[in-house]
Amino acid sequence: MSDADWRLTISAHALADLAALYDHIAAEDPAAAERLLDQMIAKMDWMPKAKFRGVSRDWISPGLRALPFKGRCIYFRLVGTEIRVIRVLHGRQDISQPLFPNDD
Repeated sequence: MSDADWRLTISAHALADLAALYDHIAAEDPAAAERLLDQMIAKMDWMPKAKFRGVSRDWISPGLRALPFKGRCIYFRLVGTEIRVIRVLHGRQDISQPLFPNDD
């Protein structure tokens, strides 16, 4: 990886995951849902600034990386200096390769 500025992209699947997370929590506590999403987005914004490489999850899908955060897991791929967030799933959710397309 070069010293160039890194950038973040978020897949449609990850955006849908975040929307579902918000809806689930907001049903009981809209303010808590807002806070959690703000924190998750701030963490994702931090990733390219810190050139965060995460933890390998090759056993799920080749090239997949992860960042556990607030009981969830941010799954992403490194493509050059781009961090592509693929999914945002609950930490206890059953995960498998079909949840992580190689070119989302």
